[in-house]
Amino acid sequence: MKTQNKQSGFTLVELLVVIVIVATLAGLGFTAARRGLMAAKASSCVSNLRQCAAAVHMIAEEGLPNNGRTPPGYFPSYGGKILATGGWATYTIKTLIAETQGACRLDGNDYVWTTHPSETILQNPLSEHKLAGDVTNPLDIEDSDMRTGLGSFVYSNQLGEWMTPSKTIEAETKRVNMAMISSPEVMIMMGEANDDEDLGKVATANGPAKGAPHGNYKDGAHCVFIDGHVERIPNDELSDGGAWWLYYSINTDRAKAKK
Repeated sequence: MKTQNKQSGFTLVELLVVIVIVATLAGLGFTAARRGLMAAKASSCVSNLRQCAAAVHMIAEEGLPNNGRTPPGYFPSYGGKILATGGWATYTIKTLIAETQGACRLDGNDYVWTTHPSETILQNPLSEHKLAGDVTNPLDIEDSDMRTGLGSFVYSNQLGEWMTPSKTIEAETKRVNMAMISSPEVMIMMGEANDDEDLGKVATANGPAKGAPHGNYKDGAHCVFIDGHVERIPNDELSDGGAWWLYYSINTDRAKAKK
């Protein structure tokens, strides 16, 4: 009587099926993990923006010692010169925010960084860039390194211009009193900077397209409003430098409806 020999193990087809299943499950797991990581970064981005807005309000309430042209109650300009010991110290809005966090300090006529800006609330976790670029030592950070928007956030050009001691009249006309903002819930203060190497290098929202907020997450940018809340706005609604005021105009009816 003949006995049949039974093959042990898997056939080639069975192995291929197993490999396909494992690869599919691995892909699904990787996608889920990536989504979770991006969601966590988005949450951190929202937190950073809220803290930046709180810092700007603190600066606005206290005013800036730039020869009296930004008294208490006015929003700070996005850059300029601040009256320092025996001269003027150049600043950006990022410098002022970092000062409230203890990340940099005014030393004579210069701002000295004690913490790298990429480790502060100024860094956008959703950005592919590191704030201050390739500079690793915070003591080596210069004013020009902080004028870039790459890796960080941009400040609304509707709230202030670049202020220098020689621009007294122009600065007077462009200062914005906090009381002037009748609908703070619909006017953007800060938003994610464009990660594009050319557009994102612009420090402010001053100019068509170059400084408008632009985000990498779900085709939208997280923006913090004057009242402190954060929204993710589609990039196509923030297509140019006037987007700060454009969004305000679009949503005026919404603001009136809330009152």
